[in-house]
Amino acid sequence: EKSFLICGVGRLVKGKGFQDLLKAFCILQKKDINSYIVIVGGNVAQDISKYESKILRMIKVLGIEKKIIMTGMVENVQEYLGCADVFVSASYREGISRSMLEAMNIETPVIVTNIRGSREVINHGMNGLLFEVKNYLDLSEHLINIKDNKLLSQSISKNARKLVQSFYTEEKYTKRQIDILTMISK
Repeated sequence: EKSFLICGVGRLVKGKGFQDLLKAFCILQKKDINSYIVIVGGNVAQDISKYESKILRMIKVLGIEKKIIMTGMVENVQEYLGCADVFVSASYREGISRSMLEAMNIETPVIVTNIRGSREVINHGMNGLLFEVKNYLDLSEHLINIKDNKLLSQSISKNARKLVQSFYTEEKYTKRQIDILTMISK
């Protein structure tokens, strides 16, 4: 119960930014040794640039093997998100992340890169936190802030859930897409 659990979800490719999350995590570790990361994901056969071996080597070089849990590909992502104190996406390029929306919906605070997709959903400080691509120092500050500031964590989590429920449920999202396609086809 006294530990701080960070959850990242995605394929283990360079563009997902797990290397930046690991660097930020090392900074957090200097302030809180009771922090851990769960990386939910792995590689799929179609991945051109498999990065898993580099991530594993980086974990070993940083000496954080005992602080990282890697699940591989799983069907129950939401269960890992539900156990986490914070969801992080350090992705360099993304659409609207389903795992980000799932985390928001279950009131897990989110810290994501300021990229297309994320910045259309996240209002920094209101329903999540944004950081610039590859800026692991900024990410580490956000992690420390979420860990230490329970009021901020609760506030952005509640606002995030309200947004998802009002605009991003699967039903509402699908209806908007169908409406747009219908309009375009006329």
